[in-house]
Amino acid sequence: MNSINIRKDTTKSLNSGFEASACAGSETSRYFSSENHYRNVADLTAKELASEREKVLHGIYSVFDRIMTADGPSARAWSGTMIDLIELVHIVWMSQRYTDRRGHAMRFIDMVRHVFIVLHCHPVANPYNFVRRAANRKGITGTSVLNRYLALAVNAGIRNPMALDMKG
Repeated sequence: MNSINIRKDTTKSLNSGFEASACAGSETSRYFSSENHYRNVADLTAKELASEREKVLHGIYSVFDRIMTADGPSARAWSGTMIDLIELVHIVWMSQRYTDRRGHAMRFIDMVRHVFIVLHCHPVANPYNFVRRAANRKGITGTSVLNRYLALAVNAGIRNPMALDMKG
């Protein structure tokens, strides 16, 4: 039995435009929303940007809820970079969304280990190095995974950008 709990005070409504399933299938209709795809992140107001960022975060949290409650390896595997995956784990860990059986916030290293088992990834020696490397990304190709997912959601209308980094 899995001893990871999701804190109810951090769970938001599922009315976000994202699919509730952990990973969308390979069909294009599951990835794309029916909204206008001609928007650009740079053209959004601060309020619209915050709203879109919350939608992207909610989508990430929805996927992680399924990953963190899994008892073992899933049918899905991570196909993105290890830096992106560990950055996503760090984002979710910072929300203090998951607790252990005693009610304490889950440790980052324990989250990384669990996610790596579920998504069939080889363990890394020091995930904190990956967090530091992710924070130090620079330039066009070095944007954070959250900003890239935000651009995919807004510019391309992709409802669940994290599903693009998963296979199976």
